Amino acid sequence: LLIENELLPNLFVEATEIRVVNQGGSRSALVQNTGGGTINWTATTPDSWISLVENSGINTGLLNFNTSLNPNPTETRSGVIYVEGNGQSDTLIVLQGEFDLVGSVTILNEIGLCLYPNPAVDQITISSKISLSFRSIKIYDLSGREMNVPIFNGVQGSAVVMVNKLSSGIYFVKIDTGEQEYTARFVKN
Repeated sequence: LLIENELLPNLFVEATEIRVVNQGGSRSALVQNTGGGTINWTATTPDSWISLVENSGINTGLLNFNTSLNPNPTETRSGVIYVEGNGQSDTLIVLQGEFDLVGSVTILNEIGLCLYPNPAVDQITISSKISLSFRSIKIYDLSGREMNVPIFNGVQGSAVVMVNKLSSGIYFVKIDTGEQEYTARFVKN
């Protein structure tokens, strides 16, 4: 049997490791299918301090999870989330400790809206400490040209923007909540 130019399904988690702060909170990771066909995936974790918000999806989508407060803030704890689908699997390591989310940019303190990491390599996360809805999120280069990048809404008040295809440089993110607009600058390495 000869199969020409047919991409086989390929399941993987975009990030291999996510660092979370001791206070806990909501986070997201991108699960992708880089081949043809459909992959239905499911995520599981044996770690009681990690709870999955949405533990299954189809093809490209977000894996949303929460972490609880670290009872021993002087020690880093690690956990794992397993993603499986169509006979394939991948693993996401979750580290919780006294991490400064490197280069996090606080956009507005009252609602805790922030963007991290900055500088970014593959993705940026936009999150807030209250449940916000994002009407739109747009990325612009220095000349004001809108960039075409994938954006995935996570749990209320969070989104992941894939910047891995952008050239190195300075960009702006414009966030519209329907009630107010916010703008922040970030660097893509």
